[in-house]
Amino acid sequence: MIYTIEAAVHYGTDYYVMGVKAGDGVYYDDGSTEKLQNSSLKNIAELRKAYQK
Repeated sequence: MIYTIEAAVHYGTDYYVMGVKAGDGVYYDDGSTEKLQNSSLKNIAELRKAYQK
């Protein structure tokens, strides 16, 4: 998930990487989220490319 947040004086972008495991449902990918959290990625294509590295 990528979403934009608005603070009093600026906008920011947050990233949350979720995964799906067969039989286990959806999980939060903490390691990948941390890695991407302070990046300047702007869309899903950029996020996917960075995630695959």
